[in-house]
Amino acid sequence: MAIYKIIVTGSFNSGKTEFIKCISEIDPITTDKPVTENGLKDIKNFTTVAIDFGTITIDKDIIIHIYATPGQERFKFIYDILEKNALALIVLGDITNKESISSMYKYYREFMKIKRLPAVFALTKKDLPNKIENETLDQ
Repeated sequence: MAIYKIIVTGSFNSGKTEFIKCISEIDPITTDKPVTENGLKDIKNFTTVAIDFGTITIDKDIIIHIYATPGQERFKFIYDILEKNALALIVLGDITNKESISSMYKYYREFMKIKRLPAVFALTKKDLPNKIENETLDQ
């Protein structure tokens, strides 16, 4: 049996934990703790402080482990640990937050410094009424 690893990264509140919850076939292992940073407490109550983990079985011989990183800068030391044996990177950005979108490339670069990985960029929360329209993103 082959086990492959995919890393999901992005800014605080970009949807990494929700992505794992939606895609994993097991109840995901999460490391959510109360938000302690000023300014972030107003956005949400809990945040990832280590990694979130889920799995997807492709067939009886292929399993994918999915690891989501914390979004805060102070936890980026975990990137070196996660990149070992990783096959790909998914970078998420919150379409309701221009800063989250503009930081996507920063997260990508941090991983590329460690190991070059194929990457997918995706925007989350497109269903919310306060999403940023394409015309605004181009500016």
